[in-house]
Amino acid sequence: IANVVDEYQEMIGEVDAVIIARDDAKSHVTIARPFLEKGIPTFIDKPLCDNIDDLNYFKKYLNNGLLMSCSGLRYLPLIINKIDGQLQPEEVLWSHNVSIIDWFKYGIHVLEGIVPILGADIEWVQNIGEEGNDIVRIQYTSGKHSMIHVNKKTGFILRSTFYTNTNKHYQIDYNDNFSCFRNLLFQFYDQVKSGTPVIDPEETVTLMKAIYAAHISREETGIKVYLKEI
Repeated sequence: IANVVDEYQEMIGEVDAVIIARDDAKSHVTIARPFLEKGIPTFIDKPLCDNIDDLNYFKKYLNNGLLMSCSGLRYLPLIINKIDGQLQPEEVLWSHNVSIIDWFKYGIHVLEGIVPILGADIEWVQNIGEEGNDIVRIQYTSGKHSMIHVNKKTGFILRSTFYTNTNKHYQIDYNDNFSCFRNLLFQFYDQVKSGTPVIDPEETVTLMKAIYAAHISREETGIKVYLKEI
């Protein structure tokens, strides 16, 4: 590595863009602020944040194309090509999804992975699980819904199953990290070059609200949390 710095702020003025590849959301505002406020395009690893104050700070930069944040699973080839055209979004009624370890860090993976199929028009969220075993219903304004189960003791399983009105179901295992990350980096590159968000900023905001809403719901013994109230 030709150029090494002791403090990340030393990169300002020396780089074209920044990737903050950390999944500890509490650090993101502190690290990203110096770059964003200097107009340096920035990618932040999922989850973007874990509270509404940080989300409100980031909104401006999502909107003006300086900031991108997502899970690479939204770019899984099987998701992008709808399982070679077999999976028709309009036929999907609901999905069941399994993720691992921690709701904030890994719930976002499958929630974002299914966006190309179910969209991000989330109305309310309900978490009837407990810490270490989140059982979350995502209700869409379309009437469709998704169930996401994140269990700390489950082995390494990242999976979505889509159930349709044609008596068929389709299972996708998120097992191609290389293609996901590669596609993600190409998207970030395009955003840096164009200055235009490659993901609708409102979509990112909605997904972060949904992640936070599930946390609130669990803390409040499984109440429904409507995103419009956050």
